[in-house]
Amino acid sequence: MTRFDLANRKELVTLDVHEMEINRDRSLDQELIEIEDDIRILQARLDVLSPLERIGTIETARGPCARVNARDGHVALAAFVGSIFLAFVIEYLSANRRVILGPGPRKD
Repeated sequence: MTRFDLANRKELVTLDVHEMEINRDRSLDQELIEIEDDIRILQARLDVLSPLERIGTIETARGPCARVNARDGHVALAAFVGSIFLAFVIEYLSANRRVILGPGPRKD
């Protein structure tokens, strides 16, 4: 092989590599455009499906939203005591049903 053949082959390989790089870049650009189109289509579908509309920014409270008052504790205690009382009443009624209701009407 002569120097001319080697230089010519080198030039051809360089051109082929350059052409492959151009084709790669074009295909990447085209793929990027297709992905952006898909994103826009899916975003439009989501906007149609979603009944929620963003009105403003989201803010969070720094402290607790509601304070626990002593009244809440009293209500919880009253509910607990009431449930215990109700359980005793139901137990008493179920154990003494015959005595409470009596023997029933007599037929003479």
